[in-house]
Parts: sequence; C-alpha cells; structure tokens
Amino acid sequence: MKSQLRAHVFRMIEVARFGDFSSHCVDVFVLSLIATNIIAVIIGSDVHIHAQYGEWLDLFALMSISLFAVEYILRVWTCVEHPEGNHSKPATGRLKYIFSPLMILDLFVVIFFYLPPDYAVDLRILRLFRLLAMLRLTHYSEALQLLTAIIKRESKTFTAIFLVIVSLLLLVSYFIYLIEHDVQPKAFASIPDAMWWSISTLTTVGYGDVVPVTVMGKVFGMFVMLIGIGMFAIPTGILVSAFSQELKRKDFVATWNLVAKVPLFSNLDAVEISSITELLRLRSVMPGELIVRKGEVAERMYFIVAGEVEVELENHSAKLSDGDFFG
Repeated sequence: MKSQLRAHVFRMIEVARFGDFSSHCVDVFVLSLIATNIIAVIIGSDVHIHAQYGEWLDLFALMSISLFAVEYILRVWTCVEHPEGNHSKPATGRLKYIFSPLMILDLFVVIFFYLPPDYAVDLRILRLFRLLAMLRLTHYSEALQLLTAIIKRESKTFTAIFLVIVSLLLLVSYFIYLIEHDVQPKAFASIPDAMWWSISTLTTVGYGDVVPVTVMGKVFGMFVMLIGIGMFAIPTGILVSAFSQELKRKDFVATWNLVAKVPLFSNLDAVEISSITELLRLRSVMPGELIVRKGEVAERMYFIVAGEVEVELENHSAKLSDGDFFG
C-alpha cells in the first residue's frame, strides 16, 4: 500500500506523460508557482513596490517556500520509484538524489529562506533552473539537449579556447601595466587592476572609466580590440559548426532507422541504405491531415514507417500501414 502511494505521488510530481491529467495539473501549478515567484523577486527588488506591497510579497514568499519544502520532501521520498533505477536503494539512492545539482539548488532555496533574519537570503530565483528542467518536454527540450550534447562533445575544444582566453587576458594585463603604470599609477596600480581594462577591451565593451593615455598604450589598445573581435568569433564559429554537424548527424541517424524499418529496404546492406538515406526526408503528419490531393502530379514517393494512411480510390477507400508506400 505504501509503495503504491509512493509510486502514485512520484507520477504526480514528475513531469507528466501524455494523457496523465492529474500529473499535468500538478506540473502547471508548480510551473506557475515558480514563474510567479521569479516575477515577485524581480518586482520586489523595487523599493517603492516593496514599500507598498511588502507584506503581501512576504506572505506569498512564505507560502511558496513552504510549498517548495513539501515538494522537496516528496521528491526525496519518491525518488526510489524512478523508472531508470538510478536511486532504487532507499538509503544510498536518496542520498545520491539529494546531492544532484537541481536538488541542491532546491535545498538552498528553502534553507536560506528560513535562516535567522540577519542571515536569510531570498534565493527563489534559483528555482529558474527547476523551471527549465520541467520544460524539458516542451518544444525547447530538443534545442537544450542538442546544446548539452555539443558542449559535451566539444568540451576539450572549449577548454582549450578558455585557456587561450585566460592566457591572453594575463598577457594583455601585463603589457598594459608595463606601458601605463608609470603614467597612471592609480588606474594601473597592479596587474590585477589592469585586468579590468583588459576584460572590458577584449570584450569590446570599453566602459571608458580606465583608458590608456600614452601613444604606445593607445596603439596597444587598438590592437587588443581587434584581438577581442577574433576572440569571440572563433568559439562562435566552432559552436555554429558543431550545431550544424549535430543536426545533420541526428537527421541521418533518424532517417537511417526509418529506412531500415521499411520492408522494401530490409535486405539492403549498409552502403545502399546510406545512399537511400541521403535522398529521404523525415515527415510527421497529424491525424486527419491531407498528404496529397487526388489528381495532383506525383513528385515524390512516401514510405509509411508508423501509423496508417487512408487512400480514397474511385469506388472505395483503402488503408496503408507500416511498410507500405505510395506516390
């Protein structure tokens, strides 16, 4: 009985599957509560708004944090029901789950709110990460998963770029310190002080609060600005290229799997399937959607991978299913 209740609660608080109305309602409520709290934190930072509605905002924060605490406890209690079995053991599984990144953030949000007034910190805006996690099943999820895959695959490249940027920052700071220190001992008092100018110049922001005044410093500054443009162009190019390659790879794998399921192509070898894959495009249709009109000139052939298609003939209609083709 206890395990059944725990499994039911797990389904309720996890992201809803298609058709699970009660879990979907919980998701909508939690998402709305998180979004409302983020808005409350933002508008509550305004002195005039807080002076007028401070009591209501504080009451709403207390209610929200209490609900977040209940949600946290329920997540820890039900994590052993996870279908992947990563936390199946009651003690070690829950401990591992508690120390996962999102759960640590959720715990900070609750704990820091209930600290004594002198130490209390409102960290509800950190629930933004839970909001992003709960949105993983929306149309944004594929892009986020794609970005995660790219970062993992190109981690060594991005690490190398980061090391180059840090090295460049140190070198620029060192040289501008040597050039400008004697003329501006306060603005460029040390290499760490020079780093502020280096960062703002390399990022081409240029706040203007600290600027070189010597001829050599100005020439060096122009050189650093040009380097800064290239410094961001290189990782941007790598990221765009990686996105393109990952999209092509996912499309190729998906199309390959679809071609392999069609009985007409079941006896083909890998080279032949690969050749056909380059000619095919994946298309999903909704129930009742019209694919092609009667009498239209056929320009392509359709292979049905999953589902049914109804074809209207002269005196009757026929249904095509998995493995059939037309066009």
